[in-house]
Amino acid sequence: MDGFLDTELPGKLEDAEIQRLVMLSQATEYQRSERVPVKAAEAFEPRSLVSIAMDAQRRRDEEMRAAAASAGASAMSVAA
Repeated sequence: MDGFLDTELPGKLEDAEIQRLVMLSQATEYQRSERVPVKAAEAFEPRSLVSIAMDAQRRRDEEMRAAAASAGASAMSVAA
């Protein structure tokens, strides 16, 4: 287990970096802001699973058609 902890893990912070972040967080003060981000309320529309599946299938079909058209156009430009 100790060997595992000693190995270099991707994204692992060095001690100096951790210390710098801790010092920075201690020095930073909370500042209240009157500008609160507000998300626009969207009306919720209940949908059936069949409706959701049909929309997803329609999007997949459109993406496949667009990809096929793009592949066909690039194949024709290579052949020319």
